[in-house]
Formats: sequence, C-alpha cells, structure tokens
Amino acid sequence: MKIVVDEVKLARNAKVARALVLGVVVVAVGMMIAVLLASMAPNSALFGQLNPATLLLVEIAVIILLFVVSRVGFIYANRYLAFNRPEKVLRDSLKGLDKKYTLLLFQKPCDYLLVEPGGITVIIPRGQEGKVTFRDGKWKFNRSLMRAWMGRDEALGDPTAEGLEMASRVQKILQEKAPDLRVTVRAVVMFTHPKVELNMEPGPIPVLRPDELKDYLRGGGRLSELPKPVQRKMRAALGVAEGEE
Repeated sequence: MKIVVDEVKLARNAKVARALVLGVVVVAVGMMIAVLLASMAPNSALFGQLNPATLLLVEIAVIILLFVVSRVGFIYANRYLAFNRPEKVLRDSLKGLDKKYTLLLFQKPCDYLLVEPGGITVIIPRGQEGKVTFRDGKWKFNRSLMRAWMGRDEALGDPTAEGLEMASRVQKILQEKAPDLRVTVRAVVMFTHPKVELNMEPGPIPVLRPDELKDYLRGGGRLSELPKPVQRKMRAALGVAEGEE
C-alpha cells in the first residue's frame, strides 16, 4: 500500500495541538497562583482594588476560557498526538494491502481516503471510549456529566451523515475533473479506541473497528477491480501521481 500524506498540514496541526495543551497547563497554573496570592494577600496592590464581584467575574471568565481552550486542545490532541490518533491507526490497520491501494491522509476534500483498485472509500474515524449505540437511525454516546466536562472525548455527532456527505464531496470532485468517470465512492465509520463498546443496528454505511477494516476490504466489502485505464483516471482526478500507483 502507498501512503500519501500532506506532511505540512500534519506537522502544523500537531504543533497547534501541543500549543493548546501547553496553554491549558499555563492557564490552570496561573489560576492556582492567582488564587493563592489572593488568599495570602487580599489587600495587596494587585487584589485590593478589585471588589469581590469583579474578582468573581474574572474568575468565571478564566474558567470559561480554560474550558474552551481545553476542549479545542483535546480535539487536536486526539487527532494529531494521541496513541490512537486516526492517522496512526489507519497506517497500522491497513498494513499488508498491496500497491494497488493508496491511503490519502489530510488531502482535500477529506482527511482519510483510501483509493482502491475497485473504487474509493472515505473513512470517518471516531475515538470515543465507552458505549456507543446506533438505533432507529440515531447515534448515542453514553457518558456521565463529569466525563462530558472533564473527558477528552469529542462530540460523536452523526458519523453516518458525515460519511455520506464526504462521499458526496469526493464524487463531486471526480465529476468536475473527469465527467465521464463512473466509480464507486462509499464511506465507512471506524471507531479507533480499544475500549469502545459498540451496539449497532444495520445502517446505511458499515461501522468497523480497526482490526476489521482490512478484512472488510478483502472480504464482504471487496469491490470488483476496475480496468487499468479507469483506475489511472480515478487516481489522476484525486491528484495521485502515476509513480504512486
């Protein structure tokens, strides 16, 4: 399998993730120091001029800032720094596929795209830890209020709708670049956390774990191989050079 990565985007977002995580630590430590100083010297030049109401507003504002920065930081850390970040999990789980497959990472229009000899698969990763349910067309992620506040989980959203939307975007690009091209563009949802508990009803797109993805591509989800000229046109429309085929 070939892997094509936008290394610039990957490195930039990893730096942003580290900066946000560091920012959370700095703000949290700053809050602790400020509270300590205020309790030790409430009448100092720094704190004596602030009435209790103003001080309370400042504390609330800092807490809100800390929450927002931490949530954004967790999202970036999950995607670009964590041990089970989607990019790493995909690289590991797809090892062994032959050179007819190309994994596109952080390319337009979506971050995780597998170009196969029989078509294109959009991969929608989710990193939730805990119980995830899909029933009657609706997704649900069970977690406590404390975990929702303090945990690192991103919002689950609607992976099905996201997958169908991403597949539609890829199809649109193919139509713009090669109007006569007709290939299968599909989506799968992949849950990357080893401790996720999935309770799934059949839905519009498959829901898989990392260790199931390669078996799906080779087995029940295998696409009939396209003629070589069609494969070349499909890859060219996505910007995959001939040397990467």
